[in-house]
Amino acid sequence: MKKTYFATVHEDKNGPWRYICAFPDFDNLATEENTLEGLTKMATEILTDALNDMEKEGVEPPVPTEDYQSLIAKAEADFGPVAFIMPITVTVESPIIRISMTIPQNKLDIITKYAKQRDTTRSALMIDATMDYMKRNG
Repeated sequence: MKKTYFATVHEDKNGPWRYICAFPDFDNLATEENTLEGLTKMATEILTDALNDMEKEGVEPPVPTEDYQSLIAKAEADFGPVAFIMPITVTVESPIIRISMTIPQNKLDIITKYAKQRDTTRSALMIDATMDYMKRNG
């Protein structure tokens, strides 16, 4: 599942690092780097780790703040003036579990053939079909 949060970037003129990147939607989630490329990489890593940890612990992640003024106000209170805001999108892996289901043999044969024709698995096909069905039918 992909998640996007907005990171605030601050220039650290007096510290050992050139840039600070913070995620105001999370308490104490920040990193520092000397280059923007390094900062983006580190920001992606810490956000991924934070979200994966929350998933493992069964904790619901915060809703991303989309109001830039609120985001900036919180970030500036913690880290000083915001140089700019950047979106960071990460993929959060949900644990894979095995289930058992009962299905008529003739239907399973049809599903198996269809999945093979599309170079996918039966599981992936059934998951995609179910998710599509739920989207269409609320």
